[in-house]
Amino acid sequence: MIADSWWLFRGVNIPQGATVLNAKLTFTASANQNGYVCNTALLAEAVDNAAPIVGDFNIGWNDYENRPKTVAVIYWHDLPAWSQGAEYISPDISPVIQEIVNRPGWAPGNALQIFWMDDGSSEGVEKAVRSACGYEYPLAPGSGQYAVQLEVTYVTD
Repeated sequence: MIADSWWLFRGVNIPQGATVLNAKLTFTASANQNGYVCNTALLAEAVDNAAPIVGDFNIGWNDYENRPKTVAVIYWHDLPAWSQGAEYISPDISPVIQEIVNRPGWAPGNALQIFWMDDGSSEGVEKAVRSACGYEYPLAPGSGQYAVQLEVTYVTD
């Protein structure tokens, strides 16, 4: 199974109540990974203005698990093999983003946190993983060049 991941996107300038037409995540693979079934789910933290997970992956796990999650979930199953440095695009996650921007307390400029969770992948975490580069990816540390990107298309009434 995939190890769950999360990304905090700060300064998301979508007006409260806007209609989200399309939303996607673009990932850059941090390693070559293949050969095993990888099934995942994409959702968000169900809050008006998300705060960072406290601690690194191991320390922050309890914080992550206790965060409220959106009802909207997008399943991304049967992920193909990933090649290091290649880009991969998620399915449309607009229902997840729509749930957040419809919250009464959402305001443009708030932070939005996306969760990427295992959803019944092959057993053996080291075998069914698809790893995306983070902001501190070693090829360009601190540049954000390979970090996960969120792209949202919306309209206002």
